[in-house]
Amino acid sequence: MKSVNYISNLDLNQKTGGWSGVNVSLHGMLSKRFDLNSIGPIDPGSDYQAKVLSKLRRKSGFPGSFHFFSPRRLKKISSIVAEKADPGADYDFFHGSTPWILFDSPRPYFVYVDTCFSTYVDVYHDRAGFDRKDLERIFDTESNWLSRASGVFFGTQWALEQVVNDYTISRANLKVVGAAGSMTVPKLDRYQAGINLLFIAFDFEQKGGRICADAFRKVKNKFPETQLTIVGGRPNAEILDRPGVNYEGFLSKSIPADFKRLEELYATAFALIHPTSSDIQPLVISEAGYFGCPSMAPASFGIPELIEDGVTGFLMALPLNADEFANRIMELATNKARYREMRHAVRANAVANQTWHAVGDRIAREMAHSSGNDAFGANG
Repeated sequence: MKSVNYISNLDLNQKTGGWSGVNVSLHGMLSKRFDLNSIGPIDPGSDYQAKVLSKLRRKSGFPGSFHFFSPRRLKKISSIVAEKADPGADYDFFHGSTPWILFDSPRPYFVYVDTCFSTYVDVYHDRAGFDRKDLERIFDTESNWLSRASGVFFGTQWALEQVVNDYTISRANLKVVGAAGSMTVPKLDRYQAGINLLFIAFDFEQKGGRICADAFRKVKNKFPETQLTIVGGRPNAEILDRPGVNYEGFLSKSIPADFKRLEELYATAFALIHPTSSDIQPLVISEAGYFGCPSMAPASFGIPELIEDGVTGFLMALPLNADEFANRIMELATNKARYREMRHAVRANAVANQTWHAVGDRIAREMAHSSGNDAFGANG
Protein backbone atom coordinates (compact mmCIF):
# COMPACT_ATOMS: atom_id res chain seq x y z
CA MET A 1 0.00 0.00 0.00
CA LYS A 2 1.34 3.41 -0.97
CA SER A 3 2.11 5.90 1.81
CA VAL A 4 0.68 9.40 1.58
CA ASN A 5 1.08 12.59 3.63
CA TYR A 6 -2.45 13.96 4.02
CA ILE A 7 -2.16 17.71 4.60
CA SER A 8 -5.02 19.95 5.74
CA ASN A 9 -5.62 23.19 7.63
CA LEU A 10 -8.76 21.76 9.28
CA ASP A 11 -9.22 19.54 12.32
CA LEU A 12 -10.39 16.00 11.55
CA ASN A 13 -12.66 16.21 14.60
CA GLN A 14 -14.45 19.18 13.08
CA LYS A 15 -17.36 18.14 10.85
CA THR A 16 -19.85 20.97 10.79
CA GLY A 17 -20.53 20.68 7.09
CA GLY A 18 -19.24 22.22 3.88
CA TRP A 19 -15.47 22.27 3.48
CA SER A 20 -14.82 20.81 6.95
CA GLY A 21 -17.11 17.91 6.10
CA VAL A 22 -15.20 17.41 2.86
CA ASN A 23 -11.96 17.26 4.85
CA VAL A 24 -13.19 14.53 7.19
CA SER A 25 -14.82 12.51 4.41
CA LEU A 26 -11.86 12.87 2.05
CA HIS A 27 -9.47 11.70 4.77
CA GLY A 28 -11.71 8.73 5.59
CA MET A 29 -11.98 7.74 1.95
CA LEU A 30 -8.22 7.97 1.34
CA SER A 31 -7.40 6.05 4.54
CA LYS A 32 -9.13 2.99 3.04
CA ARG A 33 -6.86 3.10 0.01
CA PHE A 34 -3.52 4.39 1.30
CA ASP A 35 -1.31 4.40 4.36
CA LEU A 36 -1.97 7.97 5.52
CA ASN A 37 0.24 10.18 7.60
CA SER A 38 -2.19 12.90 8.70
CA ILE A 39 -0.64 16.35 9.04
CA GLY A 40 -2.80 19.03 10.51
CA PRO A 41 -4.54 21.11 11.27
CA ILE A 42 -1.88 23.47 9.95
CA ASP A 43 -3.44 26.84 10.59
CA PRO A 44 -1.03 29.40 12.07
CA GLY A 45 -2.46 32.68 13.24
CA SER A 46 -2.92 35.66 10.97
CA ASP A 47 0.04 37.77 9.93
CA TYR A 48 -0.64 40.58 12.41
CA GLN A 49 1.64 43.07 10.69
CA ALA A 50 0.06 42.48 7.27
CA LYS A 51 -3.39 42.69 8.82
CA VAL A 52 -2.70 46.05 10.45
CA LEU A 53 -1.19 47.47 7.27
CA SER A 54 -4.22 46.32 5.30
CA LYS A 55 -6.58 48.05 7.73
CA LEU A 56 -4.54 51.25 7.56
CA ARG A 57 -4.71 51.20 3.77
CA ARG A 58 -8.47 50.79 3.86
CA LYS A 59 -8.87 53.63 6.35
CA SER A 60 -6.84 55.80 3.97
CA GLY A 61 -9.16 54.97 1.10
CA PHE A 62 -6.93 52.40 -0.63
CA PRO A 63 -7.63 48.71 -1.31
CA GLY A 64 -6.43 46.32 1.36
CA SER A 65 -4.32 43.20 1.01
CA PHE A 66 -5.44 39.59 1.39
CA HIS A 67 -3.38 39.30 4.56
CA PHE A 68 -4.55 35.77 5.35
CA PHE A 69 -2.28 34.63 2.50
CA SER A 70 0.53 37.10 3.08
CA PRO A 71 4.04 35.96 2.05
CA ARG A 72 5.06 35.70 5.71
CA ARG A 73 2.13 33.45 6.66
CA LEU A 74 2.50 31.27 3.55
CA LYS A 75 6.21 30.79 4.32
CA LYS A 76 5.36 29.79 7.88
CA ILE A 77 2.83 27.24 6.62
CA SER A 78 5.40 25.85 4.20
CA SER A 79 7.97 25.39 6.97
CA ILE A 80 5.46 23.55 9.17
CA VAL A 81 4.54 21.17 6.35
CA ALA A 82 8.23 20.51 5.62
CA GLU A 83 8.83 19.76 9.30
CA LYS A 84 5.88 17.42 9.79
CA ALA A 85 5.73 15.58 6.46
CA ASP A 86 7.08 12.03 6.37
CA PRO A 87 10.10 12.26 4.04
CA GLY A 88 9.69 8.57 3.20
CA ALA A 89 6.12 8.91 1.95
CA ASP A 90 5.41 8.15 -1.68
CA TYR A 91 3.12 11.13 -2.22
CA ASP A 92 1.62 14.24 -0.66
CA PHE A 93 -2.12 14.88 -0.83
CA PHE A 94 -3.40 18.38 -0.07
CA HIS A 95 -6.91 19.31 1.04
CA GLY A 96 -7.35 22.62 -0.74
CA SER A 97 -4.65 24.57 -2.49
CA THR A 98 -4.01 28.20 -1.56
CA PRO A 99 -2.48 27.70 1.93
CA TRP A 100 0.18 25.38 0.48
CA ILE A 101 1.36 27.29 -2.57
CA LEU A 102 4.83 28.12 -1.18
CA PHE A 103 5.56 24.51 -0.22
CA ASP A 104 7.82 22.95 -2.84
CA SER A 105 7.16 19.26 -2.26
CA PRO A 106 10.07 16.93 -2.95
CA ARG A 107 7.49 14.23 -3.75
CA PRO A 108 4.79 13.96 -6.41
CA TYR A 109 1.69 15.61 -5.00
CA PHE A 110 -2.06 15.63 -5.55
CA VAL A 111 -4.66 18.23 -4.62
CA TYR A 112 -8.42 18.19 -4.05
CA VAL A 113 -10.02 21.62 -4.50
CA ASP A 114 -13.51 23.03 -4.77
CA THR A 115 -12.16 25.98 -6.76
CA CYS A 116 -9.08 28.13 -7.25
CA PHE A 117 -8.40 31.29 -5.27
CA SER A 118 -9.31 33.56 -8.19
CA THR A 119 -12.80 32.07 -8.44
CA TYR A 120 -13.17 32.15 -4.66
CA VAL A 121 -12.48 35.89 -4.67
CA ASP A 122 -14.99 36.49 -7.46
CA VAL A 123 -17.73 34.44 -5.79
CA TYR A 124 -17.38 35.65 -2.20
CA HIS A 125 -15.63 39.02 -2.41
CA ASP A 126 -15.27 42.16 -4.49
CA ARG A 127 -11.91 42.34 -6.27
CA ALA A 128 -12.04 46.13 -6.11
CA GLY A 129 -11.62 45.87 -2.35
CA PHE A 130 -8.15 44.33 -2.65
CA ASP A 131 -4.85 45.55 -4.00
CA ARG A 132 -4.54 44.23 -7.56
CA LYS A 133 -0.85 43.37 -7.27
CA ASP A 134 -1.43 41.50 -4.02
CA LEU A 135 -4.16 39.36 -5.61
CA GLU A 136 -2.01 38.73 -8.67
CA ARG A 137 0.82 37.58 -6.39
CA ILE A 138 -1.44 34.88 -4.98
CA PHE A 139 -3.02 34.00 -8.34
CA ASP A 140 0.35 33.57 -10.08
CA THR A 141 1.86 31.54 -7.26
CA GLU A 142 -1.15 29.25 -7.05
CA SER A 143 -1.22 28.79 -10.82
CA ASN A 144 2.43 27.68 -10.82
CA TRP A 145 1.91 25.38 -7.84
CA LEU A 146 -1.13 23.70 -9.38
CA SER A 147 0.74 23.30 -12.67
CA ARG A 148 3.44 21.26 -10.93
CA ALA A 149 1.01 18.88 -9.22
CA SER A 150 0.71 15.30 -10.47
CA GLY A 151 -3.06 15.69 -10.28
CA VAL A 152 -5.52 18.41 -9.30
CA PHE A 153 -8.97 17.02 -8.53
CA PHE A 154 -12.12 19.15 -8.81
CA GLY A 155 -15.64 18.59 -7.62
CA THR A 156 -17.19 20.10 -10.77
CA GLN A 157 -16.31 20.81 -14.38
CA TRP A 158 -17.43 24.40 -13.80
CA ALA A 159 -14.66 24.89 -11.21
CA LEU A 160 -12.08 23.32 -13.52
CA GLU A 161 -13.07 25.65 -16.37
CA GLN A 162 -12.77 28.65 -14.07
CA VAL A 163 -9.17 27.70 -13.31
CA VAL A 164 -8.35 27.30 -16.99
CA ASN A 165 -9.92 30.67 -17.76
CA ASP A 166 -8.32 32.54 -14.87
CA TYR A 167 -4.84 31.02 -14.79
CA THR A 168 -2.17 30.20 -17.35
CA ILE A 169 -2.39 26.48 -16.80
CA SER A 170 -2.60 23.29 -18.84
CA ARG A 171 -5.58 20.96 -18.58
CA ALA A 172 -3.27 17.95 -18.56
CA ASN A 173 -3.22 17.40 -14.80
CA LEU A 174 -6.72 18.77 -14.04
CA LYS A 175 -9.42 16.16 -13.44
CA VAL A 176 -13.07 16.24 -12.36
CA VAL A 177 -13.76 13.55 -9.77
CA GLY A 178 -17.00 14.88 -8.30
CA ALA A 179 -18.08 15.88 -4.84
CA ALA A 180 -20.13 14.28 -2.10
CA GLY A 181 -22.06 15.11 1.02
CA SER A 182 -21.14 14.21 4.57
CA MET A 183 -24.23 12.27 5.60
CA THR A 184 -24.67 8.53 5.98
CA VAL A 185 -26.62 7.22 3.00
CA PRO A 186 -29.87 5.68 4.31
CA LYS A 187 -30.97 2.24 3.14
CA LEU A 188 -34.20 3.60 1.70
CA ASP A 189 -36.31 6.70 1.14
CA ARG A 190 -38.42 7.14 4.31
CA TYR A 191 -40.48 10.10 3.14
CA GLN A 192 -44.21 9.61 3.78
CA ALA A 193 -46.15 12.78 3.06
CA GLY A 194 -46.36 16.53 3.61
CA ILE A 195 -45.00 19.65 1.95
CA ASN A 196 -42.08 20.16 4.30
CA LEU A 197 -39.65 22.61 2.71
CA LEU A 198 -36.06 22.65 3.92
CA PHE A 199 -33.53 25.52 3.83
CA ILE A 200 -29.96 24.91 5.06
CA ALA A 201 -27.31 27.63 5.01
CA PHE A 202 -24.74 29.23 7.26
CA ASP A 203 -25.63 32.66 5.88
CA PHE A 204 -29.39 33.14 5.56
CA GLU A 205 -29.23 36.23 3.36
CA GLN A 206 -26.38 35.21 1.06
CA LYS A 207 -27.94 31.84 0.30
CA GLY A 208 -31.29 33.32 -0.65
CA GLY A 209 -33.23 32.80 2.55
CA ARG A 210 -35.65 35.63 1.81
CA ILE A 211 -36.56 34.19 -1.59
CA CYS A 212 -37.15 30.83 0.06
CA ALA A 213 -39.33 32.37 2.79
CA ASP A 214 -41.40 34.32 0.25
CA ALA A 215 -41.84 31.24 -1.94
CA PHE A 216 -42.98 29.31 1.13
CA ARG A 217 -45.59 31.96 1.93
CA LYS A 218 -47.01 31.77 -1.60
CA VAL A 219 -47.23 27.97 -1.44
CA LYS A 220 -48.81 28.03 2.00
CA ASN A 221 -51.60 30.27 0.70
CA LYS A 222 -52.67 27.40 -1.57
CA PHE A 223 -51.53 24.49 0.59
CA PRO A 224 -52.08 25.50 4.24
CA GLU A 225 -50.31 22.40 5.56
CA THR A 226 -46.95 23.55 4.09
CA GLN A 227 -44.09 23.92 6.57
CA LEU A 228 -40.63 25.54 6.23
CA THR A 229 -37.69 24.40 8.34
CA ILE A 230 -34.61 26.65 8.46
CA VAL A 231 -31.23 25.28 9.56
CA GLY A 232 -28.20 27.53 10.08
CA GLY A 233 -28.16 31.31 10.06
CA ARG A 234 -30.99 33.00 11.93
CA PRO A 235 -33.54 34.95 9.85
CA ASN A 236 -35.15 38.15 11.10
CA ALA A 237 -38.09 38.15 13.49
CA GLU A 238 -40.65 38.87 10.76
CA ILE A 239 -39.77 35.60 8.98
CA LEU A 240 -39.48 33.61 12.21
CA ASP A 241 -42.97 34.75 13.27
CA ARG A 242 -44.64 33.53 10.09
CA PRO A 243 -47.00 30.56 10.70
CA GLY A 244 -45.38 27.31 9.63
CA VAL A 245 -41.77 28.48 9.92
CA ASN A 246 -39.59 26.32 12.16
CA TYR A 247 -36.07 27.41 13.05
CA GLU A 248 -33.59 24.70 14.12
CA GLY A 249 -30.49 26.86 14.54
CA PHE A 250 -27.06 25.49 13.67
CA LEU A 251 -26.74 21.70 13.63
CA SER A 252 -23.23 20.26 13.89
CA LYS A 253 -22.56 16.87 12.33
CA SER A 254 -19.92 16.34 15.02
CA ILE A 255 -22.67 16.23 17.68
CA PRO A 256 -24.64 12.95 17.54
CA ALA A 257 -27.97 14.53 18.50
CA ASP A 258 -27.57 17.25 15.88
CA PHE A 259 -26.56 14.71 13.24
CA LYS A 260 -29.62 12.58 13.99
CA ARG A 261 -31.88 15.62 13.81
CA LEU A 262 -30.41 16.57 10.44
CA GLU A 263 -31.08 13.05 9.18
CA GLU A 264 -34.71 13.37 10.27
CA LEU A 265 -35.09 16.71 8.50
CA TYR A 266 -33.66 15.38 5.24
CA ALA A 267 -35.78 12.24 5.47
CA THR A 268 -39.05 14.13 5.93
CA ALA A 269 -38.35 17.00 3.52
CA PHE A 270 -40.49 17.51 0.43
CA ALA A 271 -37.81 19.64 -1.26
CA LEU A 272 -34.59 21.47 -0.47
CA ILE A 273 -34.85 25.14 -1.50
CA HIS A 274 -31.45 26.72 -2.20
CA PRO A 275 -31.73 30.13 -3.95
CA THR A 276 -28.04 30.92 -3.42
CA SER A 277 -26.26 33.93 -4.88
CA SER A 278 -22.74 32.85 -3.83
CA ASP A 279 -21.66 29.23 -4.06
CA ILE A 280 -19.26 26.68 -5.53
CA GLN A 281 -20.64 23.16 -5.17
CA PRO A 282 -23.40 23.16 -2.51
CA LEU A 283 -23.10 19.71 -0.98
CA VAL A 284 -26.48 20.01 0.75
CA ILE A 285 -27.91 19.12 -2.68
CA SER A 286 -26.07 15.79 -2.68
CA GLU A 287 -26.98 15.14 0.94
CA ALA A 288 -30.66 15.78 0.31
CA GLY A 289 -30.44 13.45 -2.68
CA TYR A 290 -29.32 10.52 -0.51
CA PHE A 291 -32.70 10.73 1.20
CA GLY A 292 -34.67 11.09 -2.06
CA CYS A 293 -35.28 14.80 -1.52
CA PRO A 294 -35.13 16.87 -4.74
CA SER A 295 -33.54 20.31 -4.75
CA MET A 296 -34.38 23.62 -6.39
CA ALA A 297 -31.42 25.91 -7.02
CA PRO A 298 -30.05 28.38 -9.59
CA ALA A 299 -28.55 27.20 -12.87
CA SER A 300 -25.19 28.70 -11.94
CA PHE A 301 -21.85 27.82 -10.31
CA GLY A 302 -21.36 24.03 -10.20
CA ILE A 303 -25.03 23.39 -9.46
CA PRO A 304 -26.08 22.16 -12.95
CA GLU A 305 -23.70 19.23 -12.43
CA LEU A 306 -25.57 18.26 -9.25
CA ILE A 307 -29.15 18.64 -10.52
CA GLU A 308 -30.65 17.29 -13.73
CA ASP A 309 -33.35 19.83 -14.47
CA GLY A 310 -36.84 18.36 -14.28
CA VAL A 311 -35.49 14.92 -13.36
CA THR A 312 -33.70 15.16 -9.99
CA GLY A 313 -34.89 18.66 -9.14
CA PHE A 314 -35.19 22.04 -10.81
CA LEU A 315 -32.59 24.50 -12.08
CA MET A 316 -33.91 28.03 -11.75
CA ALA A 317 -33.12 30.75 -14.27
CA LEU A 318 -31.57 34.03 -13.18
CA PRO A 319 -32.56 36.44 -11.79
CA LEU A 320 -34.11 34.30 -9.08
CA ASN A 321 -37.56 35.14 -7.79
CA ALA A 322 -39.94 33.63 -5.27
CA ASP A 323 -42.73 33.10 -7.80
CA GLU A 324 -40.71 30.62 -9.85
CA PHE A 325 -39.74 28.60 -6.80
CA ALA A 326 -43.33 28.59 -5.55
CA ASN A 327 -44.63 27.48 -8.96
CA ARG A 328 -42.22 24.54 -9.09
CA ILE A 329 -43.12 23.46 -5.56
CA MET A 330 -46.83 23.58 -6.31
CA GLU A 331 -46.25 21.77 -9.61
CA LEU A 332 -44.83 18.81 -7.72
CA ALA A 333 -47.43 19.04 -4.95
CA THR A 334 -50.26 18.65 -7.48
CA ASN A 335 -48.58 15.84 -9.49
CA LYS A 336 -47.84 13.06 -7.04
CA ALA A 337 -46.81 10.56 -9.71
CA ARG A 338 -44.15 12.89 -11.09
CA TYR A 339 -42.99 13.74 -7.61
CA ARG A 340 -42.50 10.04 -6.77
CA GLU A 341 -40.51 9.59 -9.97
CA MET A 342 -38.32 12.56 -9.07
CA ARG A 343 -37.61 11.21 -5.60
CA HIS A 344 -36.58 7.87 -7.10
CA ALA A 345 -34.35 9.56 -9.71
CA VAL A 346 -32.58 11.93 -7.33
CA ARG A 347 -31.81 9.18 -4.83
CA ALA A 348 -30.55 6.79 -7.52
CA ASN A 349 -28.26 9.45 -8.96
CA ALA A 350 -26.91 10.63 -5.61
CA VAL A 351 -26.22 7.13 -4.32
CA ALA A 352 -24.52 6.04 -7.56
CA ASN A 353 -22.49 9.17 -8.33
CA GLN A 354 -22.31 11.59 -5.42
CA THR A 355 -20.87 9.57 -2.52
CA TRP A 356 -17.32 9.60 -1.20
CA HIS A 357 -17.00 5.95 -2.19
CA ALA A 358 -17.62 6.92 -5.81
CA VAL A 359 -15.37 9.98 -5.57
CA GLY A 360 -12.65 7.89 -3.92
CA ASP A 361 -12.70 5.34 -6.73
CA ARG A 362 -12.25 8.13 -9.29
CA ILE A 363 -9.38 9.69 -7.33
CA ALA A 364 -7.63 6.33 -6.93
CA ARG A 365 -7.93 5.64 -10.66
CA GLU A 366 -6.52 9.05 -11.55
CA MET A 367 -3.65 8.68 -9.09
CA ALA A 368 -2.89 5.24 -10.51
CA HIS A 369 -2.92 6.61 -14.04
CA SER A 370 -0.60 9.49 -13.10
CA SER A 371 1.78 7.04 -11.39
CA GLY A 372 1.63 4.38 -14.07
CA ASN A 373 0.64 1.77 -11.50
CA ASP A 374 -2.60 -0.14 -12.03
CA ALA A 375 -2.49 -1.55 -8.50
CA PHE A 376 -2.05 1.89 -6.98
CA GLY A 377 -4.66 2.78 -4.33
CA ALA A 378 -6.67 -0.42 -4.61
CA ASN A 379 -10.11 0.00 -3.13
CA GLY A 380 -10.16 -1.14 0.48
